[in-house]
Amino acid sequence: MNHTASHLDRLLLGTFLNGFGNSSLFTGKGDLLFSQDPDPLKTTTSRLVCFQLVKKYLNLQPQSAVICNDPQNGGTDLHRLFFIYCINENLYLVWDQTCPWLDLKIPPTPWLEKGNENSFILNALFSASKNSEQLKAFFSSQLRRTLNFKKSTDMIELFSSEKYQKDWFKICSQLLSDKLKLRAEGDIQKSIQYKNSTFKIRILITEKTQLVPITIDFSGTSIAQEISAATHIVESGLLVELIKYYGLEGYLCQPLLNSMKLILPPKSVVAKSHPEGLYNFELQKLSRQLIKQCLIETNSFQKKEVKKKSLYSTYFFTTKLSNASPASATEVFQNNYFSNSRVQMSDTHFNFIKMQNKDKGYSCTFRPKQSIELFFRGITSVDDQEVRCFKLNDKLMTTGNFTLSPDDVVQIDWVT
Repeated sequence: MNHTASHLDRLLLGTFLNGFGNSSLFTGKGDLLFSQDPDPLKTTTSRLVCFQLVKKYLNLQPQSAVICNDPQNGGTDLHRLFFIYCINENLYLVWDQTCPWLDLKIPPTPWLEKGNENSFILNALFSASKNSEQLKAFFSSQLRRTLNFKKSTDMIELFSSEKYQKDWFKICSQLLSDKLKLRAEGDIQKSIQYKNSTFKIRILITEKTQLVPITIDFSGTSIAQEISAATHIVESGLLVELIKYYGLEGYLCQPLLNSMKLILPPKSVVAKSHPEGLYNFELQKLSRQLIKQCLIETNSFQKKEVKKKSLYSTYFFTTKLSNASPASATEVFQNNYFSNSRVQMSDTHFNFIKMQNKDKGYSCTFRPKQSIELFFRGITSVDDQEVRCFKLNDKLMTTGNFTLSPDDVVQIDWVT
């Protein structure tokens, strides 16, 4: 295999999607050509579902695009909008972008028609929102993205070529085959209790030619009651852990999808969409942690050394500050992310009362500058809450939406 060629192709595809964030390219036949997920919430399979839905029921013409955000039909939540764009009959671009000013469900709806915005649809969206100016700016920025990448005519011609697509899939298939041979076969099972639900996972990795190389089976997982997430949410997270484990970053495409068999019991916690997508981030992270532990233990020489591991806490939260001016009512959103290896907090909606550095982490206490809404998502692990936790007025926080006043106190203790 020509490793130099595969590396250059990967760089070219990544360059083409530069600036689109979570995004994917699909062939005219519906195969995944390339995908990337830089956001904390991974959405490759969500984009695949949205693309398949649009391709099945709508006849998208070149330079036309559809938008949607329904959490029960491929979306994640109302604040994340999916764009399905037909570049030409052999190449489609799908990307998703957080749009916190949206608060209504949008089924697959025409946005662009042969390069021109659907003014009727957009005016209806703008007139129904108190943040119309922010929405106008948001859609203008997305339109500029399509105008900018259309200048890359040479790359569009290259990626649209059926010969190129066939050669790229052949390269990725061979690379995946080589990587599989370097890792041990295995059959690992795990089971945990979390929020009154049982999560069971079995991963089988085999080189037997008559079987799919990687099987991930959630049979035995609890039926959904309070918490749940759609299958595409869980699968997007599992894909990320697989490509990291096999060293295939930048090669997420159809051959990897074809090499994996995923079993998710219907109506279970990991196979039932939530109408608001409230637990998507939490359950995607939980599934990722489970498969990561299983993949590590498939290496036979490590099995005796691996200690029992529990979940670790990880959070993503957004704050919303409302402008009280009736003349120009606006909402300002800020995102913050905490994981076992990454801390990203640049929120200006708080007054910090105390901040103390710790070994590999810190502790801080703060109050909101004024009344704010806080959308809190993530895993709260009982086992590590002494070193990683969020507290609101001395009570442990879990996934939910909160309204905070200047009298409320938020405390963070975090070790990476």
